[in-house]
Amino acid sequence: MVFFKDFVDYNFIKAYIYFRLTHKITDESVTKFLLNPYQYHYDEAINEESYPQLEVVIYKNPDSFYMLKKNFFYTRDTVRQWDKQLIKDEQIKLLTHIKSILDEDNTDYRIVINPLYNQKRLDTTDLKYLRNLFSAGKVFDFSGINDMTNSIYNYYDASHYRPAIAARIMDSIYAKH
Repeated sequence: MVFFKDFVDYNFIKAYIYFRLTHKITDESVTKFLLNPYQYHYDEAINEESYPQLEVVIYKNPDSFYMLKKNFFYTRDTVRQWDKQLIKDEQIKLLTHIKSILDEDNTDYRIVINPLYNQKRLDTTDLKYLRNLFSAGKVFDFSGINDMTNSIYNYYDASHYRPAIAARIMDSIYAKH
């Protein structure tokens, strides 16, 4: 329902139709965010999406790229903050079911708490629950204020980090195995 509401939003539809007809992005910063003009590459073998054109743009002139997205890269508070607790009864049922499926299939997995731009730490109760259920050695928490989240240059937008950060995460979680 959330996606449908966004899809039928007047501003989105107007921008989308304009884009489809002209193949141009309007000057509205929200539209630039919603209708990314950069093609992506999807590698089915490793389930990875990348944006080679975007990486070239950022490499050539990072300040220009981030200036266009200044509304998305808001100034963050330097005081450590935590997200609210999200794992409640329904989530516990779902996570327990996921765990049973992983165990049945003898799956080798890792759970990554992503380094988001908002720099909020995962709630301590949620983290403790995840580590108890899946085992501490399988849950990796990169949330909060850290060297990955400190720089806007590690992100495409406030939710998506760049491949170099993904590689660091993968190296970090698999270095011990």
